[in-house]
Amino acid sequence: YTTCSKTMPGSLGHEEQDARIFASW
Repeated sequence: YTTCSKTMPGSLGHEEQDARIFASW
């Protein structure tokens, strides 16, 4: 599971947010 958030800091808590965005796409 890799997303743009990985490059951004604090990606640990962004996993959930990214999941929602990924679903939107």
